[in-house]
Amino acid sequence: LSKEVGDLLEQWHRDAADANLDNYIGLMDSTCNYIGTDATENWKRDEFNAFCKPYFDRKTTWDFTTLQRDVRLNKSGNTAWFDEILDTHMGTCRGSGALELKNGEWKLMQYVLSLAIPNESMNAVKKAKHEADSVLKLEFK
Repeated sequence: LSKEVGDLLEQWHRDAADANLDNYIGLMDSTCNYIGTDATENWKRDEFNAFCKPYFDRKTTWDFTTLQRDVRLNKSGNTAWFDEILDTHMGTCRGSGALELKNGEWKLMQYVLSLAIPNESMNAVKKAKHEADSVLKLEFK
């Protein structure tokens, strides 16, 4: 089952690269959360679909190549957790998430995309994002 889940995720990334929105969103459960790299990006599936649609319509999507992935399954084999390292237009990113087997079909329940920042670059990154984070923090207060 680990290979099956890995293959599904590979196809999911290919569906994004190929601008196949129906298949891309189709892997996601109706309750799926997609958490992006920006702190404001925490979408339910339908919100994420609306965000993606203009990019997919223009064929200006993203092409993530998997460098490494680990998949773990629970004992009953109906829940899978994964983490992956991806080569992207943003540099190296990490994806992680969970899938559930529902009615014989795997559904993505949550996906988290994060930037992988080399430790030696952290001070420059912290400086670059401080101002934007300050504005965002005001929204939550």
